[in-house]
Amino acid sequence: MHVVLWDTRSRPVAKDGLGGWESWPAAPAWQRLFADRRPVPLRWAYLAAILRRLGHSVEYAVDYVPATGKLFIFQPALGSLEVERRAIEQVARLAPKAQMLLAGPVAAAWPGAFAGLPVKILRGEPEQLLWKLDDVLACGSSLINLGQVDDLDTLPRPDWAPFQYEDFRLPFELGARRAGSIHLSRGDAMSLADGALRHRSPERVVSELRHQVLSCGCEAFRFCDPCFAARPERAFRLAELLAQLPSRIPFAVESRAEWLPHDLLRVLRSVGLVCVTLAVAREELLEVSNRAKLRDVVALCNRLAIRTVVRLRLNPAVDDGNAELRAALAEVNATRVEVDIAPEFLGNLVAELRAGSALPANTTGTSAAELATRLKAEQRRLRNLARDVLAGYYGRLRYWREQVSVRWPAWKRLAIWRHADKPETDLAHRETPKPLGGLDRRTTGSSLRKDSPHKRAAVRHNPDRPS
Repeated sequence: MHVVLWDTRSRPVAKDGLGGWESWPAAPAWQRLFADRRPVPLRWAYLAAILRRLGHSVEYAVDYVPATGKLFIFQPALGSLEVERRAIEQVARLAPKAQMLLAGPVAAAWPGAFAGLPVKILRGEPEQLLWKLDDVLACGSSLINLGQVDDLDTLPRPDWAPFQYEDFRLPFELGARRAGSIHLSRGDAMSLADGALRHRSPERVVSELRHQVLSCGCEAFRFCDPCFAARPERAFRLAELLAQLPSRIPFAVESRAEWLPHDLLRVLRSVGLVCVTLAVAREELLEVSNRAKLRDVVALCNRLAIRTVVRLRLNPAVDDGNAELRAALAEVNATRVEVDIAPEFLGNLVAELRAGSALPANTTGTSAAELATRLKAEQRRLRNLARDVLAGYYGRLRYWREQVSVRWPAWKRLAIWRHADKPETDLAHRETPKPLGGLDRRTTGSSLRKDSPHKRAAVRHNPDRPS
């Protein structure tokens, strides 16, 4: 059977989460000229490996519909929901006998957005298709619960062959290197319940990393699990294994401030850490103690030349960009700020659409148009919110004084930025400046003795020498 993994590049969304326009609206205008080409979701690579193990052929289609597909798998996002709807309708016209599966958090939380379309919505982790694909294809229900994978090490190694991995780049996090994706754990960093966090073996992770380096030519990696270092002992073990590699490989991680102690950050930096993404909610950022932890981690990352990204989770329905929130972000002073969508926003939007009868039982063309109009309005609303929150953030003198040497390490050679990223407590521990000489001495008019006794070697006392 020919399986098509359908995706779109017409919207700047990241589909690892809700796909809620994370980095695009929060980025300054000059940064949009250097937009990154993010790797495809790691879930796609796992699905490609699973389907090929089951004996099926896999094709990755970007903004086109192959006529030979027998099974289409979509992963909708909030920012590109209307694009996925049009693609589903096109598949229904061109290949009426083909089956369509929808995976991801948006489809699972909002099945009403696809009412009236011949699709099956998968709730849970689509990697369960390794064991349940035949049952899913034979099921007549439009909503199927798959559950989650208990042991992540039982999954096959991700297959990146169907994707254009040569073009994967993350310029801000990893520079111009070819980027790969990998994960150490699975879970939600904002609502970590008991039993929800599952880990992989660090040995298996390093083995997969070496395989991607050899087979795909990846030069850097992004750990796309938001719960990295939730168990510090596994992070230390991973760093120990990374130190045994023949060359240091740059990587970026996502975590929370309380999960990153100073000793762990220093160890990770010594084995290749170049960027840290810190997730924080609005209420946590406005609390003084949580903001102090976040500021402490960002300050240490600045001293270690690690770029920091604060991913601020907002609910556009109730949050607004007030002056207190802008002051809190300026106090933390991270290298970059991104705006993410809280899961409560999706629930509120669904409730409003149902109350307004925008999604009846059988979706017609008029309701689909209303849905697209409402999504565009919410997209503009989120862009305005991000613009209000980050008003003047990248134009502050303190931002450039502390972050210029982190963004462009070559600038450290300039004396004006040399000690910009050091805290005031380190001023007393700096080395004693060397005496001036040559042109500097003549310029400053220093009255040093001509025989330069300050440059003579110190005479050591020899107890064996007779006095």
